[in-house]
Amino acid sequence: MTNFVANQAVLPGSASDSVTIPEDSWLILGSSDYWTERIGGIIDRIRPEWICIRTRTPGTADGPRNPSFTESLEVIERFGREVIRHFQH
Repeated sequence: MTNFVANQAVLPGSASDSVTIPEDSWLILGSSDYWTERIGGIIDRIRPEWICIRTRTPGTADGPRNPSFTESLEVIERFGREVIRHFQH
Protein backbone atom coordinates (compact mmCIF):
# COMPACT_ATOMS: atom_id res chain seq x y z
CA MET A 1 0.00 0.00 0.00
CA THR A 2 2.79 2.41 0.83
CA ASN A 3 4.33 1.95 -2.61
CA PHE A 4 0.94 2.47 -4.26
CA VAL A 5 0.36 5.75 -2.44
CA ALA A 6 3.88 6.96 -3.21
CA ASN A 7 3.71 5.91 -6.85
CA GLN A 8 0.35 7.58 -7.36
CA ALA A 9 1.61 10.80 -5.74
CA VAL A 10 -1.83 11.52 -4.31
CA LEU A 11 -0.55 14.69 -2.65
CA PRO A 12 1.59 17.47 -4.07
CA GLY A 13 5.28 17.26 -3.30
CA SER A 14 7.76 14.44 -3.35
CA ALA A 15 6.78 10.79 -3.50
CA SER A 16 7.89 10.32 0.11
CA ASP A 17 5.64 13.21 1.18
CA SER A 18 2.76 11.38 -0.50
CA VAL A 19 3.08 8.74 2.18
CA THR A 20 4.37 10.57 5.26
CA ILE A 21 1.95 13.50 5.23
CA PRO A 22 -1.27 11.45 5.26
CA GLU A 23 0.22 8.72 7.45
CA ASP A 24 1.11 11.29 10.09
CA SER A 25 -2.45 12.59 10.15
CA TRP A 26 -5.13 10.18 8.91
CA LEU A 27 -3.68 7.22 7.01
CA ILE A 28 -2.56 4.12 8.91
CA LEU A 29 -0.41 1.58 7.07
CA GLY A 30 1.35 -1.28 8.77
CA SER A 31 1.08 -4.23 11.10
CA SER A 32 -1.78 -4.92 13.47
CA ASP A 33 0.47 -3.79 16.35
CA TYR A 34 0.99 -0.44 14.64
CA TRP A 35 -2.77 -0.09 14.00
CA THR A 36 -3.44 -0.86 17.66
CA GLU A 37 -0.88 1.75 18.74
CA ARG A 38 -2.23 4.45 16.39
CA ILE A 39 -5.90 3.83 17.25
CA GLY A 40 -5.01 3.74 20.94
CA GLY A 41 -3.38 7.15 20.53
CA ILE A 42 -6.48 8.50 18.82
CA ILE A 43 -8.69 7.18 21.60
CA ASP A 44 -6.43 8.67 24.29
CA ARG A 45 -6.25 12.10 22.62
CA ILE A 46 -9.72 12.56 21.16
CA ARG A 47 -11.95 10.06 22.98
CA PRO A 48 -14.19 9.56 19.92
CA GLU A 49 -17.49 7.76 20.16
CA TRP A 50 -16.93 6.29 16.70
CA ILE A 51 -13.97 5.62 14.41
CA CYS A 52 -14.58 5.10 10.70
CA ILE A 53 -12.24 2.67 8.95
CA ARG A 54 -12.12 2.46 5.17
CA THR A 55 -10.81 -0.82 3.80
CA ARG A 56 -11.64 -0.35 0.15
CA THR A 57 -10.98 2.33 -2.46
CA PRO A 58 -13.71 3.51 -4.80
CA GLY A 59 -13.66 2.13 -8.31
CA THR A 60 -12.59 4.34 -11.16
CA ALA A 61 -13.51 4.49 -14.81
CA ASP A 62 -10.17 2.75 -15.48
CA GLY A 63 -10.44 -0.10 -13.04
CA PRO A 64 -12.05 -1.99 -10.20
CA ARG A 65 -12.23 -1.20 -6.54
CA ASN A 66 -9.28 -2.41 -4.52
CA PRO A 67 -9.11 -4.70 -2.73
CA SER A 68 -11.84 -6.97 -4.04
CA PHE A 69 -15.03 -7.48 -2.03
CA THR A 70 -13.78 -10.88 -0.81
CA GLU A 71 -10.41 -9.41 0.20
CA SER A 72 -12.21 -6.57 2.01
CA LEU A 73 -14.18 -9.08 4.08
CA GLU A 74 -10.93 -10.86 4.97
CA VAL A 75 -9.42 -7.52 6.05
CA ILE A 76 -12.44 -6.75 8.24
CA GLU A 77 -12.30 -10.18 9.89
CA ARG A 78 -8.56 -9.88 10.53
CA PHE A 79 -8.97 -6.33 11.83
CA GLY A 80 -11.52 -7.60 14.35
CA ARG A 81 -9.30 -10.48 15.48
CA GLU A 82 -6.03 -8.59 15.67
CA VAL A 83 -6.92 -4.96 16.47
CA ILE A 84 -10.44 -4.39 17.79
CA ARG A 85 -10.06 -7.02 20.49
CA HIS A 86 -7.61 -4.67 22.24
CA PHE A 87 -10.35 -2.06 22.66
CA GLN A 88 -13.28 -4.17 23.75
CA HIS A 89 -14.17 -3.58 27.39
